[in-house]
Amino acid sequence: MLALAGLGLLYVARSYLPPVAWGEVSFYSWMSSTTTNLINLLTAYLWVIVVMEGYRLQKVQRAMAPLVSYGRMGLTNYIAQSVIGVFIFSGFGLDWSHLGVFLSVLVCLAYTGVQIVFSHYWLKKFRYGPMEWLWRTGTYMKWQPLAR
Repeated sequence: MLALAGLGLLYVARSYLPPVAWGEVSFYSWMSSTTTNLINLLTAYLWVIVVMEGYRLQKVQRAMAPLVSYGRMGLTNYIAQSVIGVFIFSGFGLDWSHLGVFLSVLVCLAYTGVQIVFSHYWLKKFRYGPMEWLWRTGTYMKWQPLAR
């Protein structure tokens, strides 16, 4: 509650600061950038609190259950998304850079859906994702069991 009150006060305080030109160095520019940074920090903090408090609800936990395997294979999915994303949207791949923001987001959401389903089925047969297994093997410096 304190963070929410602080956020409100910062928004009010920012409205009283005079507009500052880009690159200007003055007390007001320092106050303006500091106020903006504190607003961003408190907003991020509040989002974390909202997500954590929301996850306490049984309905939210049941709704998020399909994402557990996707999260357990986070490194694999992140790297795969980067590689596939470059292939889909770059000139040396499919070159779908002309799709625009809306269709690009739809393509990414569809690909993420495929990754969620893939992660679920992968973890039925294996303990870790491929990159997580590689990371774990490198960390412990011995082969880790992969198959269940």
